[in-house]
Amino acid sequence: MNREQRVLAAMLQSRGAYQAIIPFRKQQDFTEQGWLLVEQIDEYYDTDSEAQRVDRGLLKDVIARKYPKSAKIINTVVDNFQEVSVDNVTKEYIELKKEAMKHALADAFLGDEDYSDLLEEFLNADSLEEETEDTTYIAADIEDILADVSGEGLISVHPPALNDRLDGGFVGGHQFAIYAPTEVGKSLLAINISCGFLRDGRKVLYCGNEDPAQSMLLRFYCNLSGMTKEEIIAEPAKAKALAFANGYGNLVFKELTPGSLREIRVLQEKYKPEICIVDQMANMECRSSSKVEKNEILACGLRALAKKNNLVCGIVHQASDDAYGKNILEKNHMYYSNVGVQGQMDVMIGMGMDSGYEQQDNRRLCLTKNKLSGKHDNFPVDVIPELSRVADQ
Repeated sequence: MNREQRVLAAMLQSRGAYQAIIPFRKQQDFTEQGWLLVEQIDEYYDTDSEAQRVDRGLLKDVIARKYPKSAKIINTVVDNFQEVSVDNVTKEYIELKKEAMKHALADAFLGDEDYSDLLEEFLNADSLEEETEDTTYIAADIEDILADVSGEGLISVHPPALNDRLDGGFVGGHQFAIYAPTEVGKSLLAINISCGFLRDGRKVLYCGNEDPAQSMLLRFYCNLSGMTKEEIIAEPAKAKALAFANGYGNLVFKELTPGSLREIRVLQEKYKPEICIVDQMANMECRSSSKVEKNEILACGLRALAKKNNLVCGIVHQASDDAYGKNILEKNHMYYSNVGVQGQMDVMIGMGMDSGYEQQDNRRLCLTKNKLSGKHDNFPVDVIPELSRVADQ
C-alpha cells in the first residue's frame, strides 16, 4: 500500500486514528478518489457515534450506490487495505501532507506563481503534530480553572433572569437545548439568546433547516434593530445601521437542507464561531433505526463537536404532544427521547404556554436540567413576537 492508502486504512480500522488527523486534514492532501473515501468515512462515523471502526461491507455498499461508475475501482482499493499500525497515523499523515505540498510547490514554480505561502507551510509541516492541543491536565492550577469558569471567561445568556439562574453563563464545550410545542416560540427564544451573544461581541453560527433563511434573517434584524418588519421596510438603512451597531456582523447564518453532523463540523472549522445554534436538530440527516436513536446520535455528535472546537452548542427541539397547553414542562416532554438527548445536555430550557399566557404574550421558561448551578425552577417572561425578543418580567 502507498502512504495515502495506509492513512485511509488506519482511519477505517480506528476512530481514534480518524480523529487524530482531523486538526490538520485538508482535501488537497488526498487524491480525488482518496478524498471521496474520506468523505464516506466522515459520514459513517458521524452517523454512528458509537462506532470504533468502519464496516467495510457497508462502506462498499454506500460507494456502489452513490458512485456506480467508480465503485469497482474504489472498492478494489478498499478490499486491498491491510491492517496497519494506527499509533503512527499522525506522523504518516504529515508525511502524506508533505508529499502533496511538494507536488503543489512544483506546479506553482513551473507555472510562475507565487509559492511563498506554500513553501512556508511545507517548512513548518514537521511541527504540526506539536501544535495540536493537549487536553490532559496534571495538577491544574485553581486560578487557571477559575479564569475559564467565572467572570470574563463566561458567555452570558439573555434574558438576564435566565443568565442569573445559570450562574453567569456558559463556557466552551457546554451544550443546551430549547424545546417547546409548535408555535410556542422555540426559534424566538433561540434568536433572542443568539442576539444577546451578538450584542456581547460573540461570533454565532446559526444553522437553520426549517424556516426560509430570509424570514429568519429578518427576525434577527428586528431583534437587533428594535424595529418591526413594517418599520424596516420603511427605513431599511436605519435598520441596517442599528443591527450592525448591535453585532449583526458577527452572525453567520447557514440554511441547511436539512444538514448533517459532517456539514456542521465543516462550518465550525471554517468560521470558528464561539456559539453554534442548530434549529432544528430533529430535521437533520442521520442513519438510524428509530427517531429515538437518531436524536441521541445527533445530540452525541453535536456535543462532541462542541467539546472538540471549544464552543457552546445550542439545539432547538420539538416538545412531545402532551406538552401542548402547559406552562410547566418536564424533561420527558422532549420529542422522541427517553434519556438519550437529555443525557447530552448541560442545560435544558423548556418553554411553556397555556391559553392565558398566549393572550398576554407571556411564556414560562422551565429549567428542567441545569448542571451549571443546580437551579431547576421555572419563571415567567414576556415575549415581543414582532421583534423576536424575550424580556424579563
